Amino acid sequence: MSRKAGSEMTLDLTALVASDAVEPVRHDLMVDRGRRDAVALALDSRGFISDSDAACEALFKYCRGEMLGRHISELLPQLQAMDMVLDGQPNAHLRLLSRIGHQFQAVARDGEQFYSELFLNVLDASGGGRLSLLVRPVERKADSAMHLAWAH
Repeated sequence: MSRKAGSEMTLDLTALVASDAVEPVRHDLMVDRGRRDAVALALDSRGFISDSDAACEALFKYCRGEMLGRHISELLPQLQAMDMVLDGQPNAHLRLLSRIGHQFQAVARDGEQFYSELFLNVLDASGGGRLSLLVRPVERKADSAMHLAWAH
């Protein structure tokens, strides 16, 4: 999932989507398939984007370099007041919501809003709180609410 490049670690985020939970990212089909493929982001413990895969450009309409250093709440507004890591572990409430298929509002650079499901995982065991966040655009469920009351 990661490889050494000199003294720095670089990420191979495309490997993150190769799981049973999501379909592999197909960059050429991102728009044509009604946004069914997941895209991958790497976050630090405070929720700032440290890496992303190429499919994020198509989904969120930012160049990859423009996303780096931005807070995840710029793409997923409901995560604005959310602590991504609590006591060295991914936020349990957010992980629960992702496991039950809660739909989160997502916003592209041009203001386009869409619904998405999230999959939050620990990126490595370094203890630094690095996280992988998979975002999969979905059709809105009829009973889905776009707002949440977060318990900290």
